[in-house]
Amino acid sequence: MKRIISILLLFCAILSLNAENNHVIKAKLYGVKILPYYGFKEITGLNPSIGTEISYEYLPLDKHNWERHWSYPAIGISLLGTDLGKSDFGQMVALYPYINWQWACSDYVAFGIKLGMGASFFTKTNMTNGSYAGAFFTTGLNLQFNINKISAITLEVGSNHTNNGEIYLPNYTMNMLYGSVGYRHQLGN
Repeated sequence: MKRIISILLLFCAILSLNAENNHVIKAKLYGVKILPYYGFKEITGLNPSIGTEISYEYLPLDKHNWERHWSYPAIGISLLGTDLGKSDFGQMVALYPYINWQWACSDYVAFGIKLGMGASFFTKTNMTNGSYAGAFFTTGLNLQFNINKISAITLEVGSNHTNNGEIYLPNYTMNMLYGSVGYRHQLGN
């Protein structure tokens, strides 16, 4: 997982060398609580997990009609890495594109809603009935506290859902509640 995060950081650094002012990088510290779920209701002793997330966002510039039509969403891609609450279960890495709408904004605070869908990958298969990969869905509510025009502190709460994608039972699913605190930096300024 360290290699994946290092490659993503290198990619973000290269982008920042020639970036316009509508590109954003976010880094978050993630806290996760896995809820009881179908197929593994008997599992007890799952501890809250810690993880990290790195995101790259493209902000709308009001050049296209679709931006106005969809209320100026930021479009991004995230890489999330977390453990699963027990050392026997390994870790999960999720890669997903997302849309983030900031609906209530001022010069100091912004409130937003995030929706994303992608893929999750596991280091061990005992949590996903023999599968190393699955579908990943996320929803979240976020607050952004602006430090200045290019930097901000972010808070986010929400839920993640992953499953092994079976179209017949048993479809092993995992639901997670999360909270995160992070730093947002706008490139090119």
